[in-house]
Amino acid sequence: MDTIFGFCGRRDDAWLAAMGATLAHRGAQQRSVSTARATLAYRGVDGMSGQESAGVIEDAGLLLAVSGAVFDQTRLTLKDLLARYRREGVGLAGNLRGAFLIAIADADIVHVIRDPGGERTAYFGLNAGSLVFAGEPKGVLGTPGFSKTLRPGALAQYLTFSFVPGRKTMLNELSEIPAGHTLSWCAGDTEPHLERYFCFEKSADVTLGPLGRGASSEVDWPGEFRTRLQRVVTERLDGASSGVGVFLSGGLDSSVVTAELARQLGSGVPSFSIHFGSEYAHELDFAREVAERWQTDHHEVLIRPKDFLPRLRRMIWHLDDPIGDPITMPNFELASHARQHCEGVFNGEGGDPIFG
Repeated sequence: MDTIFGFCGRRDDAWLAAMGATLAHRGAQQRSVSTARATLAYRGVDGMSGQESAGVIEDAGLLLAVSGAVFDQTRLTLKDLLARYRREGVGLAGNLRGAFLIAIADADIVHVIRDPGGERTAYFGLNAGSLVFAGEPKGVLGTPGFSKTLRPGALAQYLTFSFVPGRKTMLNELSEIPAGHTLSWCAGDTEPHLERYFCFEKSADVTLGPLGRGASSEVDWPGEFRTRLQRVVTERLDGASSGVGVFLSGGLDSSVVTAELARQLGSGVPSFSIHFGSEYAHELDFAREVAERWQTDHHEVLIRPKDFLPRLRRMIWHLDDPIGDPITMPNFELASHARQHCEGVFNGEGGDPIFG
């Protein structure tokens, strides 16, 4: 998965090299654009024409970097986003959908925009009077001289919630951009400004209100759901007919996504389920029924502690901030297996909070 990173307040090739090396696992290619006061970079696979939907571009001193996918009615290119910023300023974020991270450097000001759902992560901190940001904490921490001191309150939060909530992290000097927020910083400022741009109830993309409060009745919801599911799967496929798989637990959410993916792509979509051996409870029978119904190329992946414990240190390195959910390790193993068969995966994550 690609990422972006950069800094504002200085131009420093050593910082760029250090951050790029730290984030090398995000992709083989690195592109960057700079002015005298700012540098934005992309790590992944891209071109430089501006017709791509992810990468970096410079135009008349204006810098833009994008990772992920940005949609309005259609998928937007780098040039589309530049044109919108010139018309609307940072307010362009309010009409965007997708899983993305966007950075714009305009003279002495940098804006970093995180997608509404928080599917892409974004972290920042100040180092030697400059703002540094990246899609992963390690990208920020990789800048030479960045201070790293433990925030005692974060330890209590982690032991209470199994993660660190809010914009703060385990380190005093490192912060996270919340989902649906824009970070803005002008060279010389002592603190970045965070502003929420996304509100679900006011989103132009939300046409049906809660049941009993909107103009639509309960019978309208199944059709609306099918329409939206079809649209978002189509958008994220972006014309791909191969190299895509799906994590299939056998639960409702992943089964619905599998069905729509197979409906659009046909039979043979790789699907993946995890289990921990016959002595443990599992939902493999449900996953098998869905796989058989939609004729997927189904894989059942056995996860044993003895297999993943040697890779535990690397999993923690990828996590940066600790996450106490024990499913993290099996998911890492499942993704490692899936990578042998496809380049990207769909899943049913997020269904529980979305549908209450």
